[in-house]
Amino acid sequence: MVRQGIWILFVPMIVAALIAAPLLGGTWPGFDHRFCAGRWAPLYSTVPLGYREISRVIFKVNGMRCAVWLPLLIAYAPILAWRLNAEPTQGIVFALKAFCLVVALQPVMVLGHVSKGTNDSEGITLGRLFLLSMLGLGVFILLAAGVMTFMPDPLITVVGLAIAAFSALGFWLLYGFFYNRRLDLLRTQIS
Repeated sequence: MVRQGIWILFVPMIVAALIAAPLLGGTWPGFDHRFCAGRWAPLYSTVPLGYREISRVIFKVNGMRCAVWLPLLIAYAPILAWRLNAEPTQGIVFALKAFCLVVALQPVMVLGHVSKGTNDSEGITLGRLFLLSMLGLGVFILLAAGVMTFMPDPLITVVGLAIAAFSALGFWLLYGFFYNRRLDLLRTQIS
């Protein structure tokens, strides 16, 4: 039987998400693209920073964001599990697995954030073909690791998280090997 008043439990979560999302997960002015000297460039490109330095900043900010959202996630996971007729502990376990997977995939998210401000996907070179083939393999590996993370067996979960973390870190390092201090900013179209 569905209880009609249960939705009141979700109101604080919705309010928190509406308030905190723009503050914690909104746009990053330092990564916005600005038109400067005939090019579209991220604001951080005006200072001499490499891939690893920019990545460290993003890792720190994302770490704080994850830490801020974790208590809310753990508080509402049992309520959602109870609402779906499951044990509250199952909800907490599921939430912690999802949180650990998000943390494990941070290197790939950082790589994507840096990559969107560059022309690393323009033109065909042997290095880019290699990265593209690794990307195809990586998507398969990360999907498999994500599925393994949510298996009921704790050993499979740990192995899945380890595979996800090491694969994501490997892709981040591989991208850094090819593009550290060699990133070209986006150019405008010549008309």
